[in-house]
Amino acid sequence: MSDNIQIEEKRNTPSSSSTSSLTSLTIVSMNLAGCEPSAEAPPTWNKTYVAHVVRQELVKNNPDVLALQECPGPNPETWANDLFQGRYKVMGGVGYAHAGYVLLLVREALISRTTTVDVSTNLPAVMVQIDVDYAVDNGDDDGDDDGTHDVDDSEEEEDPNSIDNDDNMKNKKSTGSRTRSTRVVNICSCHLAPFGGGAERRRKQIQSLLEISSGSRTNDNNSNKPPPLVIAGDTNMRLEEDQVMEGTLKLRDVWKESGEDPTTRYTWDTEDHRGDTKEEGRGGGGGGYFNRYYGEDTRQYKTRYDRIYISDHRQEEEEEEEVNNLSKKQEKQKTKKSCLSLEVSAKSFGLLANRPVNPLTKTHFLSDHF
Repeated sequence: MSDNIQIEEKRNTPSSSSTSSLTSLTIVSMNLAGCEPSAEAPPTWNKTYVAHVVRQELVKNNPDVLALQECPGPNPETWANDLFQGRYKVMGGVGYAHAGYVLLLVREALISRTTTVDVSTNLPAVMVQIDVDYAVDNGDDDGDDDGTHDVDDSEEEEDPNSIDNDDNMKNKKSTGSRTRSTRVVNICSCHLAPFGGGAERRRKQIQSLLEISSGSRTNDNNSNKPPPLVIAGDTNMRLEEDQVMEGTLKLRDVWKESGEDPTTRYTWDTEDHRGDTKEEGRGGGGGGYFNRYYGEDTRQYKTRYDRIYISDHRQEEEEEEEVNNLSKKQEKQKTKKSCLSLEVSAKSFGLLANRPVNPLTKTHFLSDHF
């Protein structure tokens, strides 16, 4: 799966003329199936050769973050660092998944902005925190029509991790100036509990990740809002779990948020599409293809095991920002309290490795997952 997410500072002042520049991160997630060659691969293919072909597929869109599952052992971190040759660096790895290892890598240019978040030793997940740039055009958004924007210490506190801590970040007033700072976004690679009967374990695992993320460094010391969290990986989710994930835990499904394109719906499709005459199954290997990864033993079905979820506490903030008969001053103070929170939105969602390695073979794919 490939996802491009957009990060913006949320400024919710009704009379604001402020605009924020937008920054984006591209995240690629893939279950590598241990880099085992498909049953349909040529006899000359081995795990080493598969790994190099997988690498080409993973980096072709120059992602910022790689969330990988079922990486081969016994030394997965060394294996991955050698494979990506300094272009990406492993920020953490765990072997608590039911198969293989979970890794998270970031692009070399982001290493100095990235720290690893301590995750429970029993969770099949790796989490990092990335400092993300944003810029704000300060307009007259303080509601007093004096051509200035009032900035108090609680609203624009100097961030020691900022790339550019300009003096005007500490000014009480600014007139049309542009300020830069950083905020943090948490990103997680995971491989959750398997099988249809594992729904309750998966719920508990996601709940634990949300709690760990909420306990990490906050974006706004004044409002104590946790940083946004992006969860990517082989979640082993079933459709009937959507209500719990999206309703109870308030996660946002990136595929749904990106428009629910039917051609990118399925991240596992081992149905035989060789008789198809249309591209309607493109996202799941359609258009005349058949992911016969397990050869004659391939069980034919399609589903969405792999997900990318966003939790940025948007719903909670919207509830908090409801104003009931507040004075103008009270409303202004309440808005300021939350004006530095971040929102994360999906810009695009796509699939990779969802086509045969060689289109002429129709049945040879890199993995059982896309």
